[in-house]
Amino acid sequence: MKSYFPRIRPTRNILWGLTYGLVFGIIFSIWAVIVSVLQGSLVLEVRGSRIHLLAVIAVYLVGGQAAGFLVGVLKPLTRSKLGASFVGMLAAAPVGFGVMLSISGFPLTSDDFITLAIWSTVFGGAVGLIYHGIFYDEPGDADHKRQ
Repeated sequence: MKSYFPRIRPTRNILWGLTYGLVFGIIFSIWAVIVSVLQGSLVLEVRGSRIHLLAVIAVYLVGGQAAGFLVGVLKPLTRSKLGASFVGMLAAAPVGFGVMLSISGFPLTSDDFITLAIWSTVFGGAVGLIYHGIFYDEPGDADHKRQ
């Protein structure tokens, strides 16, 4: 008898999310190294702030893992466009938080948190929709998944 409820594999989903988070963290870290080499310095200039390359790499790796963990835990929600967008918003927050901390330093201001909320909503929501389009056959039909 076929069940109409999908099997949820939390451990597998979390490992999947952590793997993708690490891969994206490495990709962005490589990009930061390239920018550093092109600038000829281990200190990067970002919006008037000077940030050491190792801090940028740490943000990308730790933020990628945190985002990957969230996506893995909440992966069943990504079957719908709305759910994927919501998961994307949540997953963007740790990366954005790390970037804000690197740029503004500690403690963060209320303006930093407002910027983080807007960035996570716009960027994360869009990435969630892109994710849904990539991992599901027909973006509007969550019953036909490729995973």
